[in-house]
Amino acid sequence: YISIRQTQANFFNGRLTASSRDSGVSMPDFMKIAQAFDLPVVKIKTQQNLKAEIENVLSTKGPIVCEVMLNNNYIFSPKLSSEKLPDGTMISKPLEDMYPFLSCNELESNMISIKDKNHE
Repeated sequence: YISIRQTQANFFNGRLTASSRDSGVSMPDFMKIAQAFDLPVVKIKTQQNLKAEIENVLSTKGPIVCEVMLNNNYIFSPKLSSEKLPDGTMISKPLEDMYPFLSCNELESNMISIKDKNHE
């Protein structure tokens, strides 16, 4: 829902709908659902000891549910994003052209062409 809020804030003048409890949308309690299936659960609430907590989750044998809490104003970056042109139309960028957008020259200089790859 953070991603939905970001899109609405960026492209629809901050008019938010279907993106929070205030607009009638909420997330289920994944911890309770996991516990109902007797699955181990971990909830990471802060960045303090983040690396150790993630390593602990990844080293767990078998299934585990890990919920990572994010700040409500978290901004994903880099991210796949559309671009709003000055005339108001939207264009979708290709997967390799993520936000924050690079100039065409910089993007092209960072890309590996098939021609270059065949000569390695």
